[in-house]
Amino acid sequence: MREARPPAGSSRLLLAAVVAATVALHARTAGFAFSHLDDDVLIVDQQQELTRSGSFWRSFARPYLPPAGRDHAYYRPLVTASYALDAAWSGDRPGGYHFTNVLITAVAAGLLFQLLRRFGYGAGVACFGALLYAVHPALAETVAWIPGRPDGLLVVLALAGWLLLLRAQHAEEERRWGSRVGHLLAWLAALLCKEAALVLPLVYAGHLILVERRPWRSVAAPWLVAGWAAVLAIYLGARAAVLSDHLGAAGVTAGGWLPTLPVVVGSLGKLILPVHLSVMATPQDSWLWPGVVAAIGLAAVAFVPGVSRRRVLFALACFVAFVLPGLPAARVLALESRLALPAVAIVLAACELARRAASRPRVGFAAGAALLGALAAITFSYGADFRDRLSFAQAAVRGSPHLALAHRNLGVTYHLAGETALARREYEAAAAADPHEPVVHNNIAVLLMAEGRLPEAEQELRAELAINPRYAAAHDNLARVLEALGRGAEAARERALAAELARTAP
Repeated sequence: MREARPPAGSSRLLLAAVVAATVALHARTAGFAFSHLDDDVLIVDQQQELTRSGSFWRSFARPYLPPAGRDHAYYRPLVTASYALDAAWSGDRPGGYHFTNVLITAVAAGLLFQLLRRFGYGAGVACFGALLYAVHPALAETVAWIPGRPDGLLVVLALAGWLLLLRAQHAEEERRWGSRVGHLLAWLAALLCKEAALVLPLVYAGHLILVERRPWRSVAAPWLVAGWAAVLAIYLGARAAVLSDHLGAAGVTAGGWLPTLPVVVGSLGKLILPVHLSVMATPQDSWLWPGVVAAIGLAAVAFVPGVSRRRVLFALACFVAFVLPGLPAARVLALESRLALPAVAIVLAACELARRAASRPRVGFAAGAALLGALAAITFSYGADFRDRLSFAQAAVRGSPHLALAHRNLGVTYHLAGETALARREYEAAAAADPHEPVVHNNIAVLLMAEGRLPEAEQELRAELAINPRYAAAHDNLARVLEALGRGAEAARERALAAELARTAP
């Protein structure tokens, strides 16, 4: 039996329902504060630049994360430009940035609904798949954490490019050129949001060949091959012009991928069995067993009678293609916001199973509704971890107890709140987890200086400068300690060095 077709016109109503449900579930995040992990350097510290006239266009001439060090060589001008648009009306208030993230997610869910319809799924199955994406707990970070925006925008533009390519393949001759140009512009825009967009042509080609069973010549069409080549050249040229010292490979080698291959399994687990989520997930503190169970379950789906094995295998290939580009960056943090695009692949596999379940409409509807309701409840609960700086920092330590950065951030949060005993405990935990974690020894020294324990403070500051020699604040603090200890000449040298470093800072 085929899925019962809904009445004429209900497809648009279901699309509207998907968008409305997405906004309703995530709307409360508009009242959340900044997390002060990346959103401080991207937005709070950049207010003067973001609110200046012409900041939208200047976004294309600057790196994403200042300063553009080797490990932060990202060129994502459309994301920065979106922050500039938000800053024009929201300023340093986080609500506007959060609200934009909600709208981006709602648009992504709507586009996914339309893509699933183009895959040939009925409106009911497409609605289920789009809602599965919208309510999935592993994607809460993409919505509730403002720096999750690159992944949200990537999904929107990847889906738009996908739909436009399919339209270009099926449209009448006089309408094809608009869809072709739109497809190429969508891919260029996706590249200008996140580097993972480089794999999209492979997925698009795979869809045409494996799902639609089109001949190779349709993928090798001159307009498409030349267009993709031109878009790639434009992107690489712009990137090289802004990141002039290097293309921002950040150590992308085979050696960078191999140690993080378990992240692929962990990512699969979080998307199919979201039982251990963390706002600052790390490979070390992530569970692998849900991924193993999920892989076995996904393999079993391919052998369910009535399920298209070809489509399930295509979905699995898409998942791997979408996860692989982010592996080098997952050596320390396996952020869940990076699961936004891989989640599309899991939705494709889920819809194939849902199509089979649609042969028994009542049972299928009840099971789907129960699943979506349970996931929405988990998402609503998990979303509270992003509510404010303290909630975020505490959740990071709770989910990733071996991560020095998480302990450092919680220590800073306690420090600013005047909870010095708790702050010291977290700083010491950060130093124990990683003796080379920057800023930690300086902050311990600040606590010691307040207690008048100057020789101990000097030791901590020298430990900081041994691993972070260009940290101006540590040099300035050391100057204060040395002056208090009566070593004026040394203090003067440190103060001059601090002033020079502050003057030349990017």
